[in-house]
Amino acid sequence: MVGWTGEINSSTVSLIAAYLFDHPEYMYDPRVSPTPQSWTLSPVAGNRLADKPVYVLTSGSTISAAEQFCYDLKMLKRVTLVGETTRGSAHAGVFHRIDDHFGMGMGRDRRGTGREGEGTGSARNSGETRGE
Repeated sequence: MVGWTGEINSSTVSLIAAYLFDHPEYMYDPRVSPTPQSWTLSPVAGNRLADKPVYVLTSGSTISAAEQFCYDLKMLKRVTLVGETTRGSAHAGVFHRIDDHFGMGMGRDRRGTGREGEGTGSARNSGETRGE
């Protein structure tokens, strides 16, 4: 997701992913419990991408929702990641409401468990080498 910048969130990840499937697909979001919005709105009317191969170019600067996008679609075996391992900064965590006006986001530790690439990043697909 080289060059993917700006305010992107899990809803945008699901929206873009909806074009890559011909059926609803669950998109993992570490920030919330599963909801109906955790699923893509596939199939999208007029969509011609559901049966096409998808290649995503990544770099060490791929972070946040772009990293979540890469991780989810790689685990669903829907994309081939090409390029560098992502940064490992998907910023998984939990939001806690303090009162009606304040809340606090608590980041998850970075032990490098590999879940969603937090702390480790999402590597290109195995068996691929640079230049392929």
